Amino acid sequence: MKNFEPAPFITGYREMTGESVNQLLANPQYATTDAITATPGGGQGNSFQLRHLHNKVDVVASPNDSVLLMEAVPGREVTVTNQGANTLGVWPTRQPPTMAGDQINGAGPNVMATIAPGKFAVLTCYTFGSWWGPVNLG
Repeated sequence: MKNFEPAPFITGYREMTGESVNQLLANPQYATTDAITATPGGGQGNSFQLRHLHNKVDVVASPNDSVLLMEAVPGREVTVTNQGANTLGVWPTRQPPTMAGDQINGAGPNVMATIAPGKFAVLTCYTFGSWWGPVNLG
């Protein structure tokens, strides 16, 4: 698995021109994770935890091997790409202390969604605990 976490600003004090600020804002870089292996038979409690905005799953050895979304917080977005050979399971996370689960597309707490091989989903959170977007793609 390869992670990319951009560092758009060099630490320390320095003068910045308007042009350098424009370049940073016009061409943003986002954190990504590549070459993810979905957890075999993972289930919600043991699946690989996604941490970045863009995530590419390359190995899905058997149907419904899975990954776990990050917490659904308003304004957050996540892209999950399935480059594996089988259907990828995508679980919403559970929230401590009660472990009540988030949900995907209103399917109810702790219900897995799926992404077919060669497809991707862009999920957006508008309200706490709920992801929305095209999943269960065939």
